[in-house]
Amino acid sequence: MDEAGTSLQYLKDPNRLTKTLVLFLWIYLFFNVLGIVLDINSISLLNDFKTGKVNEFELDQSNYIEALFGDIWLLLFTITGIFFLKWIYRANRNCRGFGANDMRFSSGWSVGWYFIPVMNLFMPFKAMKEIWLVSIKGPENWQIIDDAGEEKKGGIVLKIWWTLWTGALVLPVVLPNFQNSQNLEQLINVYYISVAHYFWQIILTLIAIKIVKTIQDNQNRLVSRAIPFNEFPRKNETINQVKEETSEEEIDDAVESYRNKTKADARKANIITIVFTIIIIIYSSKCLS
Repeated sequence: MDEAGTSLQYLKDPNRLTKTLVLFLWIYLFFNVLGIVLDINSISLLNDFKTGKVNEFELDQSNYIEALFGDIWLLLFTITGIFFLKWIYRANRNCRGFGANDMRFSSGWSVGWYFIPVMNLFMPFKAMKEIWLVSIKGPENWQIIDDAGEEKKGGIVLKIWWTLWTGALVLPVVLPNFQNSQNLEQLINVYYISVAHYFWQIILTLIAIKIVKTIQDNQNRLVSRAIPFNEFPRKNETINQVKEETSEEEIDDAVESYRNKTKADARKANIITIVFTIIIIIYSSKCLS
């Protein structure tokens, strides 16, 4: 570290996790495309069944494939969701490690708000916006509106992502009411709704990939540059003053305290992830039954 500035460092390098998450998002996107193909095939079979071109055995085979695909899709959704929440936790933690002051959301709660009814309709969005602003603008300027156009552009991307995400939560609530229908026309309509849902998920996934890669690229940019000491946001004191007035023992104590806090946050995140998995499996099983 020189006297002119300090290089930002990751508390834990997220690049490998980001690559894994993006890979699973692409696989998830592919499965949604495959879901569209299967649903269109089911619509065709149901129409042919009405005219007697296919028999009940062929229809049962198609239903079996659909059910198997649904189980695989659910598993992939759960795994991708776990990686996504883990990535949010680490991205928030690194933003704090960069020195961003006054962040409202801790690493644990940036994930935890996804599981609080009603609050999960807007709090996770706000937590993601904080991560976005720190990553794009840097820890020293994230609260300063210096480029309203660029900030508005980023806000639109996040709003589209969150609108699609909350909208995607509605269909699993509505769809089961129609799935048990014995009327062929209603069943065909269910498949049309399912096709629309898959398209919705594809758009949502593409935007999620953009957000993840944009945040990661900008965090990598922050790590590769040096921040002048006098640009860091400190409350009534500069980095040099902190260095002069703080003893080595106090610094060690502060580091140890921070490590203990991050370990506690990590335990909370692991518990939240397990709860998330259980909720998704139970909820989706009810929707598929």
